[in-house]
Amino acid sequence: MTWEELEGLNKNAILAALKQADIHLVALEYYGEGDSGGIEWVEGYRDGQKVPFDAALMVPIKSLLYNYQTKINTVVEKTYDLEEAVRMFAYEVIEARHGGWENNSGGRGEMKICAKDGAESVTLEHADFYREEHLSEYDI
Repeated sequence: MTWEELEGLNKNAILAALKQADIHLVALEYYGEGDSGGIEWVEGYRDGQKVPFDAALMVPIKSLLYNYQTKINTVVEKTYDLEEAVRMFAYEVIEARHGGWENNSGGRGEMKICAKDGAESVTLEHADFYREEHLSEYDI
C-alpha cells in the first residue's frame, strides 16, 4: 500500500468521524524550528461556533512502518480519540509533503478540514523558513 492510498483511507476516516460528531470544520496550526515543533492548536467548529471534540469517539488511523532490515513497509493501525486522530492525520500529511519542517530554520502552516456534506476537503498551507545570506568581497 502506498502512502497516498493510506492518506486517502485516513482522510475518509477523519471526515466520517467529524460528520458523526457534527463538526463541520477543523482548523489547526503548527510551527517548528531548531529540531523541535508541533501542532500548536486544533479547533472544531459547527456553524461558525467553536465546539469540543467528542473524546469518546474513536477513530482508526493507519500509518506505514518501514523495516530497514527487510526494506518492507507494514501498515499499522492505531485507534485514537477524535482530536488526537486529527493530529495524527495532520502530522502524516505534513511530513509526507514537508519532511523535516521542524528542523533548522523550520516552518509553519495551517490545515483546514471541511466535513460539510458536498464540500468535503482538506487544505494545507505551509511556509518554509530559511536564512538568506548575501556576501560581498572587495579588494581595495
